[in-house]
Amino acid sequence: EAIKEFRIVHSNFSAEIGRSAGGVINVVTKSGTGNLHGSAFYYLRHRESSPKNVFGFDTAPTRQQFGASLGGPLIKDKTFFFTVFDGQREQQPLTVRFNLTNGPPEIMSKQGTFKTTNNVATYMAKIDHRLSSRNELSMRYSFSTNKAANATNFGVTDSSLENNGTERDTTNTGVASLTS
Repeated sequence: EAIKEFRIVHSNFSAEIGRSAGGVINVVTKSGTGNLHGSAFYYLRHRESSPKNVFGFDTAPTRQQFGASLGGPLIKDKTFFFTVFDGQREQQPLTVRFNLTNGPPEIMSKQGTFKTTNNVATYMAKIDHRLSSRNELSMRYSFSTNKAANATNFGVTDSSLENNGTERDTTNTGVASLTS
């Protein structure tokens, strides 16, 4: 919801990109306009509606994605805002199965089906202000967080649950730019 346009350059780089040896992805975020505008979305893919693999296990997790955006003027023809939220909730079973038929009970008891999750939330707020006909100030704040329980492995594994854990990542980013 936050992307206005993107460009992928894989060769023949212009001077603005510099001496890049690999590919470059340039992303332009949306901005507010003179009119109030917004959008919302919701997507659900349930694991029961995805095909099973040859062993009878689900090939895709249950995933919900949702979000909304809103943008418009703060000061007519001078200052504009844009804000967006994107979220994801993902859940699927993780089956731990060892290649042992008669192992020690303390090891065999670690087999079973456990829940894995991957829950993400991102937020961005942007303000663009025209200082003059030749100067524009843009400020952007982005926040993202991810909480994923037992998400190192998925599907069926012979790696015990102790090799997993809960990932918790949070990122805060602020950018200000002056274009003249």
